[in-house]
Amino acid sequence: MYEPLSEFDAGSPAPSSSPPAGQASGSWLQQTREELALRPRLVVREPVPVTVLAVQRYLGESSGYCYDVTLWDGAEQDTWLLAPELCPLVHGNLLRCGRSVTIRRCSYRYLEKRLAAGLVCVDELEPGQEQGSPGELPLRAPAGPLSGDRKHYLPLWNNEDPYGDIWRRGGPGQEPSVDVTKVCSLLKLEMTGLSKITLPPLIVRVMHKSRLRYFGKAEKKTDYPYQAYFEVADHSGMMSLVLWNSLCPEWYNTLQVGNVVLLQQYAVKKSYVCRTHPTSGNAQVKRLPSLEICLNPRDPPPKIIILSESKVKPEWNLPAVKYQFVTR
Repeated sequence: MYEPLSEFDAGSPAPSSSPPAGQASGSWLQQTREELALRPRLVVREPVPVTVLAVQRYLGESSGYCYDVTLWDGAEQDTWLLAPELCPLVHGNLLRCGRSVTIRRCSYRYLEKRLAAGLVCVDELEPGQEQGSPGELPLRAPAGPLSGDRKHYLPLWNNEDPYGDIWRRGGPGQEPSVDVTKVCSLLKLEMTGLSKITLPPLIVRVMHKSRLRYFGKAEKKTDYPYQAYFEVADHSGMMSLVLWNSLCPEWYNTLQVGNVVLLQQYAVKKSYVCRTHPTSGNAQVKRLPSLEICLNPRDPPPKIIILSESKVKPEWNLPAVKYQFVTR
């Protein structure tokens, strides 16, 4: 079934080895993984076609992107790393979900940063025929990338769309009583915000929500390199609000246009002068362009509370979202 490759002479495979005892009728993927634990490099002499259930992309440690493929052999499913030389198969859409593949050569890689952990790498394969979806089979892909220190997967064809279970959409949380005497207007914040160490609470309505921006780079070790702009407003004007890093997976899908939000423990900074501002949901609201509200995971860790409409007081005079353009 298999031919082991010598670590020093890949061109001279040793005689074929037998599958592990007790595995005669088991999963081909499981048999191969167990065989690789004994012989780290294998040529598969009698390959079995397997179906691709998922192809997942993430930023590599050095350059470019890596791909994990979740495979199904009719009995079990397993997720293996795709060798960099095979990435063009993904780029050309030859390796995709629902297609069968025949694995010719694979290897086992130990992960130095994870105790007693390793992964299977697909070094050579042949794309096969379209198999379609295997019915109601639940996907058991790993929570995060197999190799490196990355914490999450990216969409297959772009970097801007939320992808995976890390992008939560929470419901209404516990709503505290709001002391409006301590709430600051955005206009007052623009005039005094940079001179204060502790900033007062804000009550604002979300008027616009931008697409995500991904700024990950191979040489950077930021776990969640994301940024998202929102336009928020109160009775005095409208200001930009920026979500950074791990707050994007936590809040981007939860915050929606029209939400009324209580903000505490935030930061402010001068706005980027050349930034193009989007069209908000109410052209009559005055824009306050000199500052923007920054929400970072720390320094300080923010408190974000979405208030239900029943808690919103008419005397707050929050502007309404009169229109909302659908943008890509």
